[in-house]
Amino acid sequence: MSGGQTVSVVIYGFVALLMAGIGIYQLRSKKPATFYSGEKPLSPEQLTSVEDWNRGHGLMWIGYGLVIILSALPHALNAGKWSVIPMIAGVIVPIPFMVILHERMVKKYKISEKKPNKTDSGL
Repeated sequence: MSGGQTVSVVIYGFVALLMAGIGIYQLRSKKPATFYSGEKPLSPEQLTSVEDWNRGHGLMWIGYGLVIILSALPHALNAGKWSVIPMIAGVIVPIPFMVILHERMVKKYKISEKKPNKTDSGL
């Protein structure tokens, strides 16, 4: 493995550990985990289960870390110049799937706010 390959694999390993670390932190957190998308985090009162919410998000981030490290394996094993394609895909491709998973968790665990009926007169 060349020096450049070593550096890139070490960086990918560090990033993968960082993502998995976010997941582990979210798994252990007592407060609702956030998705780091800039949206305001939900409060515990807005969720049916903070534990399930955090488990879902934590496992998602741990999975992302695993995908990143697995995508660097061909490069680490001297698979040639094309081995950078899985590396790039391993970082970029999971992101839309993570957004979709997050949105599904919002629908599953967020307590819907009751909207008043038009027929309710309040009397």
